[in-house]
Amino acid sequence: MIRTWVIPNPDSRQEFKVEICEPPLTGDNLGLKTWGTAYVMAKNLEEIGRKYLQATLNPDSGSPRILELGAGTGLLGIAAAMLWAGSFTLTDLPQILPNLSSNVLRNKDKLVGSVEVEVLVWADLEQLEPELVRGRELFDVSISSPPLNMD
Repeated sequence: MIRTWVIPNPDSRQEFKVEICEPPLTGDNLGLKTWGTAYVMAKNLEEIGRKYLQATLNPDSGSPRILELGAGTGLLGIAAAMLWAGSFTLTDLPQILPNLSSNVLRNKDKLVGSVEVEVLVWADLEQLEPELVRGRELFDVSISSPPLNMD
């Protein structure tokens, strides 16, 4: 199923649309479903950038490197790459990456930032690429949209 997520942009009084494929859920692959927190975060990217990241996202200071942890379907990272210029690395489990990569390609014409997709398995940190292990040295900003339990 392809869903179009409409992200309001209060500063420009326009909105932008992110197309996301959500395959049928099988087993434990929760990364194939877009979580509500990803949409809430995406709707607030303009304000987050203005409030907390202005110096990092300043085009005069070079292109910031942005890491998304547990990107899932990619809504948050793709929306950020539509709004912010930068170099994005979206990460998740190996079984999630094919759909995540497809969603990045589906929206590539709307991106102002560059996006790459990488495997990140928290349970197996010894197998990580050294670049991701030293993430705090290589990334200026990290974003994530963890699930919220409202019970």
